[in-house]
Amino acid sequence: MKEKIEFNDLLVNIKSTRNVNEVKRRLEREEKHVENQKQRWEEKKEIRRLPFEDNDEALELEIAVEEQKRYPLNKRVLDAPLHRQALQRIEGKLAYRQTKNELREWQPIVDELRVAEQIHFPQDEFLDNPLKVQSAEERAKTFTPRTEFEQKIMEVLGKSKSNIKNDEEFSQAEKEILKAMDVREARKKCQEMRKMRALMSFHSAKLKRQSKIKSKQFHRIQKRQKRKDLIKEVETLIVKDPKRAAEKVDELEKDRAFERATLKHRGTNKWTKQIRKFASRNPELRKVIGEQLRLGKSLKERHGAEENESDDESGGEEGIEENTEQINQQKIISAAVDKVFVSNNSSKEVINLNVDSENPFYRSALQNIKRERKIAEKRKQQRGIEEMKGEKSLKIQEESKKEGEIGNKEEKPEFLDLNVKKIIQIPQELMNETGEIEDAQYAFLAEAYEEDDVLGNEFMTRKQRVEEEEKPKQGNSRYELMRGWGSWTGPGISEEKETERMDRILGKELIPKKKKQQRKDAKKRGLIIREQVSESIQKLQPRDVPFPFTRIQDFEAFVQQPLGKEWNTPIAHNQLIQPTVHTKAGRIIRPLDKKLKEERKDFLEDIDE
Repeated sequence: MKEKIEFNDLLVNIKSTRNVNEVKRRLEREEKHVENQKQRWEEKKEIRRLPFEDNDEALELEIAVEEQKRYPLNKRVLDAPLHRQALQRIEGKLAYRQTKNELREWQPIVDELRVAEQIHFPQDEFLDNPLKVQSAEERAKTFTPRTEFEQKIMEVLGKSKSNIKNDEEFSQAEKEILKAMDVREARKKCQEMRKMRALMSFHSAKLKRQSKIKSKQFHRIQKRQKRKDLIKEVETLIVKDPKRAAEKVDELEKDRAFERATLKHRGTNKWTKQIRKFASRNPELRKVIGEQLRLGKSLKERHGAEENESDDESGGEEGIEENTEQINQQKIISAAVDKVFVSNNSSKEVINLNVDSENPFYRSALQNIKRERKIAEKRKQQRGIEEMKGEKSLKIQEESKKEGEIGNKEEKPEFLDLNVKKIIQIPQELMNETGEIEDAQYAFLAEAYEEDDVLGNEFMTRKQRVEEEEKPKQGNSRYELMRGWGSWTGPGISEEKETERMDRILGKELIPKKKKQQRKDAKKRGLIIREQVSESIQKLQPRDVPFPFTRIQDFEAFVQQPLGKEWNTPIAHNQLIQPTVHTKAGRIIRPLDKKLKEERKDFLEDIDE
């Protein structure tokens, strides 16, 4: 049975005057269908009278079966399954649409990367970086005690009042001290504490930086500074406590003597050989050997040994300063030893001696003496070398005389015939009365390079080669245009006889020869104009505007821009030579993540708001 149409459904379909007629037709059909159904109902009731009570329900079921038979088109049969290839094709199309919709979300990011002048990788630098080395502050923030010992330490630190937490500026003990003070005193105290912490951080950063320095010059300067500090310490001890100063000097001398006697600093003695057997397994033994070698180096140095090594790298002034330092050190040590046996009255003289050693006039005098000694030594060396040369030259002259006398008696020696280039002599007429040689030099160069126009000859040969390449090929006759038709070809046939035969047959050339045109660069010296298009140049010429550019003017301006430091400012030159892709060494370049995309979306939304 057909479903009844409600009036509301019909009103929905009435959108314009065109649909009114269709609605009327549908209503008429529905009315006819209802009337026909009533007539059948009444006819069947009269014909058949069923014995059971539910007569009406049985009639309705019978009428429905008849209508189903009357309208067989309503029956729907299942279609046969599709072939495997057709099914795969449909599934592929659906998968393509799905992936296309997923990748469409990445399109703005891809466009942004294509248009960007420079791309930095990795882009997820602040997200997940497995190779990043965490600082001490970052480790402290994320540190969690695991072992029992660490937990005990954390408990002790948590109970102590002097411990500073990460979020707070001052500890609990410092806060209590500040609360007990006045406002002005508390402010001053806060400033002092901040200043001290800043200085401590600067000092720790300086030590950290110095520990990484590998320069020999830097370590040499540090050694000198330590030596100066030691000298000052001994000087102060001489003034304050002479006995302690003497003990200090004795300790230094004993350490040096013990090291020189035992020679443990060398790697060839018995002690180091025995330890080296176990040093590869035990790192503590390696440290002991290293410390011993360092100590040995510092103690075994004789006076002036280090300064002689540094003379090769540093200048003469440094050597003079080092020598003065040695003299001062020796005087201080000798004064310290004498101080023990001299009375208190005589100690003033020793102090004055030390003061004089630090006097700048005393140092300048020492420097002058050293310079004069060096100059005198150099002069002596030069005189000795000259005397040696003179003696050798005399010996050589005597030997040559003897050989000459012997040679005159014997046959004359043969000499090599060398072809020496003729030197052009300048006439005196070209020389000016004042003695200037400018005109003579000019004449000399003009005569030398009169016939050697190397660049001009090379350019002319190149121009002739281009003209020969671009000459039009001869042959306008039908015979030459259609070679091989109506004539014998192959080996044994001369082309000259064949052309004569064709000229006799044709009589004259059918296509007249063109007049020889003059080239554009014929009368232009130092210029080559190519009249034919070169294939090598044509390949490089762009037919369309390249990708980043949208106008021809922009592309031409970009191509015409000069390159190099000579034509651009340093900033512009650095911008021009920057690479399109910038990567960091030792970093993993991961594929783009959806997290990064979501963060960019949020950032853009915040900007729009």
